Amino acid sequence: MHKLPKVLLLALASGVLAVAVGFLTSTPAPAAPTSVPVTVVNTPSAPVPTAAQGTTAISGNVGISGTPAVSLVPGSKVYVINFPDSEGNPSPLVVRDQTPTQPFHIDLCVDAGSAAGTYCQGVYPFSAGSTAAVPRTTSDGQAVERMVIENITGSCVGFGEAVFSLTLSTTVNENSPVPTLYDIIPVTASASPGLQTISQTTRLYSEPASLLTISPGVTGGPSDGAACEVVLTGYLTTKIP
Repeated sequence: MHKLPKVLLLALASGVLAVAVGFLTSTPAPAAPTSVPVTVVNTPSAPVPTAAQGTTAISGNVGISGTPAVSLVPGSKVYVINFPDSEGNPSPLVVRDQTPTQPFHIDLCVDAGSAAGTYCQGVYPFSAGSTAAVPRTTSDGQAVERMVIENITGSCVGFGEAVFSLTLSTTVNENSPVPTLYDIIPVTASASPGLQTISQTTRLYSEPASLLTISPGVTGGPSDGAACEVVLTGYLTTKIP
């Protein structure tokens, strides 16, 4: 068995010694960093924008600039603060109806029998005839929501015919099983021969652009005639802007 040369033995010893020294002098691994809270302060001139979520309580004065659209959901509460004047008296509040209304009157005239087509044109040419349309807008441009007829007054004159009733028909689309509604108006005799009167309080609704039509119920022969002139009064409900 041959012995290793001394040079080779010295080289191996030097390598082992270098490896051992390397392990002993190596730098230890750094420890894991710990979390530190950070506070960010924004000045009032540059606030952080936030979005409100759910119900948000607001205190102090709230200003609204420009012309934004503000809507209230059902169930919202609005508080009106009525500040007193210099003498401690609160300012008077004006309570308005929620639905704006405007009064109206419509003059209608109908003739029948031998007077048909002649009496109303000669005596009541200013009337709307036997039919009138419910307006869509008021005289100042407001959109009409509905017409409410409250009173019907007038008179009838007979030329051999007697008028025993007038029928006022109109249309309503909302919550009505039939589109055409009728109101039967009784006609009573007066002290003057051949003259009859009409006066009745009613409650009849009509839609914009629908027709108001009166037609008489008469008794008499083919050569007889009659005519009636009535005034409808009430109010128009207008749409809230």
